[in-house]
Amino acid sequence: METKNTVKFKDIETPTTVEGFRENLMKYYVCHGRKLVVQGDLVSVDDLECLDDLYKITPQPMITPQVYYDIDDVHKHMMSPKHLLSFRGLYDDDEFATIYENQKDFINSGTPSWVKIDNQILRDFFWKTLGDFSGYSYNGTWNTS
Repeated sequence: METKNTVKFKDIETPTTVEGFRENLMKYYVCHGRKLVVQGDLVSVDDLECLDDLYKITPQPMITPQVYYDIDDVHKHMMSPKHLLSFRGLYDDDEFATIYENQKDFINSGTPSWVKIDNQILRDFFWKTLGDFSGYSYNGTWNTS
């Protein structure tokens, strides 16, 4: 499912610093320059130290990650014996998602959509692209901080 200007999940570098978190926001989420597009607002990435900071702006922040998945594929993944009723590992298999590095290509794909930052289908994606700054940590089970 990889095309030009896309990246494999395994090749995404998980940030370990606030600056890395901000760089990945601009790389894997719809932004306008250094401003993250939040439904109803533009927020400077320089004002964010973690994704949870968006709750200071709106009670239900919604952003647009540059990833496409088909809900039928999500169901297929969840029903496999290896992942029974779990989203864990959804992005490890390239057949289930396309991750864009180029915002123009993502927007032109016709797949952008708003998602809440507590979206369970995207939890792996949030953690991989934003690390502990996503508000999630993974040590065998999901923990929200």
